[in-house]
Amino acid sequence: MIPATRFWNCRALVGGFVIAVAFGLAGCRDVTPVSGAIISDATWGPAGNPYVMTDDVTVSEGVTLTLLPGVVVKADSVLRELIVLGTLVANGTAEQPIVLTSYKDDTAHGDTNGDGSATTPAFGDWVGVGFAASSPGGIGDFVEIRHTGYYGETGTNFSLPESDVDLRVRIACSRCHQFPEPEILPRELWEAQLVTMHGIVTTLPVELGGSPIGFSLREVVEWYNTKSPEVFSLPRSITESGPPPIRFRKRTIPVGPEGIPAIATLTRLEAGLFGDRDFVLSAVDMGNGNVYLISASEGPQLIGGTGHPVRSIPGDLNGDGLTDLLVSDLGFMGLSDELKGRVLAALQLPDGSFDFQPIFDGVGRLADARPMDLDLDGDLDVVVGSFGWRLTGGIYLLYNETKAGGPLKFRSETLVARAGAVSVIPLPAREPDAGPGFAVAFAQHHEYISAFYPKARENAEKAKGGAAKGMVYEEQVLYRAPHPNWGMSNLEVVDLDGDSDLDFLLAHGDTLDDGFAFKPYQGVMWLENIGGHFEPHRIGALYGAHRAEAADFDGDGDLDVVTAGFLPQLTQPIPKGHMRVDSIIWFERTDDDWLAWSVEINHPRHTGVTVLDFDRDGRPDIVAPVNNAWEIEEHEGGAALEVWFNRAAR
Repeated sequence: MIPATRFWNCRALVGGFVIAVAFGLAGCRDVTPVSGAIISDATWGPAGNPYVMTDDVTVSEGVTLTLLPGVVVKADSVLRELIVLGTLVANGTAEQPIVLTSYKDDTAHGDTNGDGSATTPAFGDWVGVGFAASSPGGIGDFVEIRHTGYYGETGTNFSLPESDVDLRVRIACSRCHQFPEPEILPRELWEAQLVTMHGIVTTLPVELGGSPIGFSLREVVEWYNTKSPEVFSLPRSITESGPPPIRFRKRTIPVGPEGIPAIATLTRLEAGLFGDRDFVLSAVDMGNGNVYLISASEGPQLIGGTGHPVRSIPGDLNGDGLTDLLVSDLGFMGLSDELKGRVLAALQLPDGSFDFQPIFDGVGRLADARPMDLDLDGDLDVVVGSFGWRLTGGIYLLYNETKAGGPLKFRSETLVARAGAVSVIPLPAREPDAGPGFAVAFAQHHEYISAFYPKARENAEKAKGGAAKGMVYEEQVLYRAPHPNWGMSNLEVVDLDGDSDLDFLLAHGDTLDDGFAFKPYQGVMWLENIGGHFEPHRIGALYGAHRAEAADFDGDGDLDVVTAGFLPQLTQPIPKGHMRVDSIIWFERTDDDWLAWSVEINHPRHTGVTVLDFDRDGRPDIVAPVNNAWEIEEHEGGAALEVWFNRAAR
């Protein structure tokens, strides 16, 4: 144990200039660092203030630590705990209270970390004071314990929870999501993951996913480190060996000007949406902001641009009979709570050009916006899914109040203030005359899928009373992932088993949160609709699976599935023979099983994939955009699509 040497002098005069001497503590303040085990009786007095816990401090069995009036103890990390196996005697006075607090707390003996007002203390800045059951306690009068996350509030006596560490960890790590088993990540990643989750629990308000009860981060980290695998044993290949039953031939189609290709998503367009122009896809480049319509015969047409678009969906937003595009603008590509997300309407003009108009802005990073007639008044409203990050994000309803021939006008309402929305999926009405519902896949630490349906009775009463146009919805959780590292990335609705109800196809392969590429549980799932209950079935694995779609590739009458992966942390190009990373897979449906066949390897740069008969030969082809938006080095020039033409059976 150190009551270490005092750091009395943190500055030295050299050649007439004052320079800082690095002693390992931020700001070079006058402190007494303490850590480790106290093995003989000790007394801390105010002359040593502030005492800074640079690691856990343990009062050993049979040993007494006495804190005199006026003592200030600060913890420099969320992992720090004062563990009392012996005896702690702490009695302050009204004039000289004892304070145990956070390193960021400038109200107790000044700015210890030397950063001015850059950091402020908060709930969960350190673990707190934990007493063993055999300890006699010792928190007396005029003792303030501030900003802890697990043990302690001012004036409280403490005792460790029951001796079952497993139970404590499971309780701590399952309050707001399913319990993550230690084998889902290698040991080296657990501490960073747990620090992040602890930060969410202890800093976010309850309504945004926080918890009113903290946990001992140190204890939880130790538990996971003893039980998690040191390394993953990964399969050499996740696809079948031998030639696939059908052949695909690749063709790259340039889309835009030179620069890093960053096509985020593709949307398949129904025939006739744009008159006699045979546009089959809309595409958005999140890097340069361009929005394209793509013709199978004439290639891409640039129709305009915005900041960082991630999706474009067709719909007649102003009721003039011309198909417009609803564009979701992420607003900011990095991890941020900046309120830069927005929705734009690309209005088609009579001459075929498009006028981009923002209709909603000032929200967290925006992932999806879908047009649908929520209130059954004949025009298209919009459901907005904002991913945000930690403090921002949510589901917003934009009610269309555009007058015939007038400018676009939408009125917004917040439905849910919750981060992590990655996909919004329209659903048919559950009750007659009640309006449609919609499903939302929430990623981040939530990792679940919810359906939102209008409440028929409440909305009827609201309308009868002449209330505002907004509607009342109820939320139903349809599926909850096994743990918060599931990585939900995209949701699609499809009748996968042909029983005339709607199932879900879920791709879960997001790795941008921790940068770890090879998670064997990530891939594609089928959520089978069984009377409104959704039964999860694993279709197959793909590292970094970002999107999946269904089609009958082999012409046998059932639906197969294609998925594409996105692993920007892998440097491109991957040296030949160095490793094999499947980047596009099609899963062949065979009775009650799925066979995984590789379409492409070593190019996991696809945040989207879709299926259409691109060459009009009667067979579905695969189209995958190239997205290198997070590349440090540019390896390919110009936005591009990869089209994999289906050449049928071998």
